[in-house]
Amino acid sequence: MIDRNDTSSRIRAPLQAEKQEQGITPTWYARSPHDTPSAKASPNSALERALAVVETLLEADHPIGLQEIAARLCLPRQTAHRIVNQLIEAGLVQRQIDKDRITPGPRMRRLALKTLYYTHRTGPLHALLEELAERTGETCNLGVLDGDNVLLLDRVESHWSLRVHSEVGRRLEFHSSSIGQLLVAFLPKERRHRLISARPLKRFTSFTITEEAGLEAEFANIRRRGYSMSNQGTMVGMFSVAAPLSDSAGRVVAGLACQVPLMRMSPEAAEQALVPPLLDTAARMDEIIAADEVGYR
Repeated sequence: MIDRNDTSSRIRAPLQAEKQEQGITPTWYARSPHDTPSAKASPNSALERALAVVETLLEADHPIGLQEIAARLCLPRQTAHRIVNQLIEAGLVQRQIDKDRITPGPRMRRLALKTLYYTHRTGPLHALLEELAERTGETCNLGVLDGDNVLLLDRVESHWSLRVHSEVGRRLEFHSSSIGQLLVAFLPKERRHRLISARPLKRFTSFTITEEAGLEAEFANIRRRGYSMSNQGTMVGMFSVAAPLSDSAGRVVAGLACQVPLMRMSPEAAEQALVPPLLDTAARMDEIIAADEVGYR
């Protein structure tokens, strides 16, 4: 039996003490601890105010409007309007078609993905991914939700000749992969419904779940146990498990997965063998993510 002691509490970790009144107190004063006094920009600079608007959008758990942006940052509405329009012109944010709400734009998403590629391939998270692959002897992946697909950011292959060959940058269907099901499980219900109903979901094998009711039941199981399992959902003979990576606010931002051919072990044996080191590694990655965030608070 897997020891799942308080696994979900790590996912819903509270804000750190230094993040008091997040989203209400003006945030444009935030700087790296490595800044020197001469290098610090004025708190009223246009650049820091624009960055504060961007951070406010990304930290909100729903699309927000101009009035809410101005209120959260204690900015005059005209100032917030001017900054948002400049960000829209730059492609960093965009207005929703049917609402007066602002969301990240295509240029911001491209920059975010390029940053993630660079960070995960060169930083400490990659070292932990390599360690996990060595501990389990299986292929391990790191992925994020990008639109309605999972984007693989990093991957370490096992040494076995029998394995699924893939590459960084590949996109997976959210409904059939362990990382995809995991990431969608922790989204708000309305967004889950939009993803599921946006288009017909492809059935890759007889085990693939394509109905909303079945997926919602699986999402509930994932939230309860704190990790996901995909038993041949994408490919016959392949089993995978995934654990969430969370930021300091407890929001799930990425998924960490291990996969194994069922010719080597049964689903039950794979769960017993893979889940403990997977959850341990995910917790250590959470600490790195949180430490990186503190450096820029």
